[in-house]
Amino acid sequence: MSIFLKQIVKQKIKKITYDDILFYSEQYGFSIDEQQAREMANYLTHHDLDPFDATDRKMMFQTLAQITDKKTAEEAEQLLFQLIKTYGLEHLF
Repeated sequence: MSIFLKQIVKQKIKKITYDDILFYSEQYGFSIDEQQAREMANYLTHHDLDPFDATDRKMMFQTLAQITDKKTAEEAEQLLFQLIKTYGLEHLF
């Protein structure tokens, strides 16, 4: 089952749009503009990164900090781990 869930998450990331990112940023209280959302979507769809791998995940958050700022990247990382814990998915990460 975990392989199935991982594949779903990876596919969602590869197909994310800037509209999706803007929607989620508003839903979770992040302040980003349209250009930043476009850059994030472009990065995520054109790089083959595994969010379940600690090295790849670190690289994603470093890039997010470059696109936005360090505070936003840290908040996004905290949110990710909060969601992981909420849904009981710690074993996947």
